[in-house]
Amino acid sequence: MVTRSAWHGLAAWRRGLLLGAMVVAIAGDAPGAWAQTKITQSGTPENLLTRQFTLIAGGFFAFNSTDIQVNNSSTGQDGTNINLEDDLGLDTFDATPFGEARWRITPHHRIELGIFPLNRDGDATAETELIIDDLVIPVGGQVKSSLDLVLGRVTYGYSFINDGKKEAGIMVGAHIANLDYDVDLISTTGGSSSVSSTGDEFTAPLPHVGVMGGYAFRDDLVLDGRVVGFYVEVGDYTGWLLEAETKLTYMVWENVGLGLGARYFRFSLNADNSSFDGDLDFQFIGPTAFAVVTF
Repeated sequence: MVTRSAWHGLAAWRRGLLLGAMVVAIAGDAPGAWAQTKITQSGTPENLLTRQFTLIAGGFFAFNSTDIQVNNSSTGQDGTNINLEDDLGLDTFDATPFGEARWRITPHHRIELGIFPLNRDGDATAETELIIDDLVIPVGGQVKSSLDLVLGRVTYGYSFINDGKKEAGIMVGAHIANLDYDVDLISTTGGSSSVSSTGDEFTAPLPHVGVMGGYAFRDDLVLDGRVVGFYVEVGDYTGWLLEAETKLTYMVWENVGLGLGARYFRFSLNADNSSFDGDLDFQFIGPTAFAVVTF
């Protein structure tokens, strides 16, 4: 059964796709023009592998799994290792918009930006005792929780090969993860309710390196993808990430296209400081649907 939060996510995705459709209506040229091969001044085909600017907007259907342990930094007491979906009732499935931008400075050099928000809420009854920072949730405790994640990405890519038919290269850059969580324990005594809360917000830089590639079956049909990852120890942070994405894009018009894809992302973080003391392991996987505008 799709939960109310998932329907909210689907509504957000539909709004994003409607915006993409409006862009299509404004920017599109006559259908069929792109079926003919176009050649750049350098003699290479003109398609998604060579276009200077590319904008992507669409929706991501994410299946999530989140494990978190928050220790009490004041007393040193270890927190419980909690799965937010199973223990706190956060949605396993959600649909959310995403956006990307690509600037090809030259056919062999490019800069990419991306943003992906994922906000979830949950209600649950604790089946075991849960300790989160200084909050102790007893068995049977009524819990409301939220987890808001904004994942940004900036990447530089260098293509060893890009002849308009195929592309292969390397990438280096960073993800910026902003995480805001809140957990409320609702207690009822004598007909009145009280709320005990814990929560925090922190931002973690997650550098990455990886490989990318693309192949143009035709100038209006392009498959591209990337795999990036990294392991880092910086100060009080230790973490790693892995991301893989592939997209198949069909250019309905010369400058406007539609596509389908799939994406997997996972990052693990261990921190021991005043902002966050504990462990976080977050992953999502799922299909994407999007609109593309190039110019």
